[in-house]
Amino acid sequence: MLAEHQVALVALGSRILVLVLPILVSLFPSILRSYDTSSALVVSSPLDRLVSWDAVYFAAISAPKAANASYPFEQFHAFFPGLPLLARAGSVPCLMAFGSGTEAILMSGILVTNLAFVAAAVVLFRLSEILLKDRNLAFASAILFCFSPSAPFLSSLYTESLFALLAFTGMLLHANDADWLAALVWGLSGLVRSNGIVFCGFFVYGMVKDVMRFGFARPWVRLICPYRLILISSIQILVWRTYCVVLQCVIVIAGFAGFQYYGFVSFCEDGASLQRPWCDSTIPLLYSFVQKEYWNVGFLEYWTLSQLPNFLLASPMLFTSFSSVRAYYEYSPTRFWTLDSGFVESNAVFPHVVLCLFLTLYCLTSMHVQVIARFFTSMPCVYWYLAHVVSRGEVWRRRLVLGWFLGYGAVSVVLFTLFYPPA
Repeated sequence: MLAEHQVALVALGSRILVLVLPILVSLFPSILRSYDTSSALVVSSPLDRLVSWDAVYFAAISAPKAANASYPFEQFHAFFPGLPLLARAGSVPCLMAFGSGTEAILMSGILVTNLAFVAAAVVLFRLSEILLKDRNLAFASAILFCFSPSAPFLSSLYTESLFALLAFTGMLLHANDADWLAALVWGLSGLVRSNGIVFCGFFVYGMVKDVMRFGFARPWVRLICPYRLILISSIQILVWRTYCVVLQCVIVIAGFAGFQYYGFVSFCEDGASLQRPWCDSTIPLLYSFVQKEYWNVGFLEYWTLSQLPNFLLASPMLFTSFSSVRAYYEYSPTRFWTLDSGFVESNAVFPHVVLCLFLTLYCLTSMHVQVIARFFTSMPCVYWYLAHVVSRGEVWRRRLVLGWFLGYGAVSVVLFTLFYPPA
């Protein structure tokens, strides 16, 4: 319990530092000028320093000027409603301190993200302690999370902190065999970020592992009931297991799917002011269309010579994520190639390694690669690997990791405050 309190205090202290730095920047407007003033269109107060890039959209969605005006345009649907809904719900008590409804909602959203960050750090510590079975590594992982290089995005009106809390909570529930509750929590994460749907992989992996482990090795399984001993075929168990996994995946995807349906109703049903081309697609996903149409997101679309600086900017996190996967492989190649199927001693870390590898490859090939640092704030595998480096690696590696986290984090806060990339 003491360690959890320490993690919470460090997380809270790190958020205070991140929130104070924009205030210090605002004291020198003649020297440190903002590159863009879009935030002034949404809020006119000292809080506007925390409204940059995507936060402008979230602030606008959180404070609509008329009924049903939260998502007036297609591109707004790239920003999911979970955080704006919480910001709006928590704005009532903030109205007592702020006269403006917009400022109250913005303050509410910032409180939500920072409280979610502190809670996420504690949950990551609990998850790490269970899976790593090493309290020191778990503590180091949580502290590294507190000083993530994506510091500004974890404290402003962005979804990273809230999503990390839901992701870690679902992982913790899954680690404690509370799969149905995990599915519900991950389903809520789909209302915060689109990548919440990837958590279906935990359930699919569990089913595949069961098939490889005992599904066809034993034709009968003995079930001891209160009144008698029952023999049931492994095929029947696998059928039931498959049914449960499908239902759990439906729950996980429900949040994302519900928001896509809302977009379809808004832009495609009879009465819509303008029929858009994506409405006639076999699977009419507004999110995919918006990412492609407005942000040029697609497979290898970012692989151009002009984007080389962004690949260099992303290289530390790309190297770290690939290194974490390689470290696990070198630890046990047999476990890696057999999907940790029980032929060797079980290790619950393996599905997290697979998730890390999948999302790294996806980010490298199909996203704006420079966002990988904040995209991976909800990736425990990265913190586990770096915790091992910091705790047990050479001195120069330790200094390199800490320099990256603290140095890049501080610089990114200043750049974010002034509306400069990376975003």
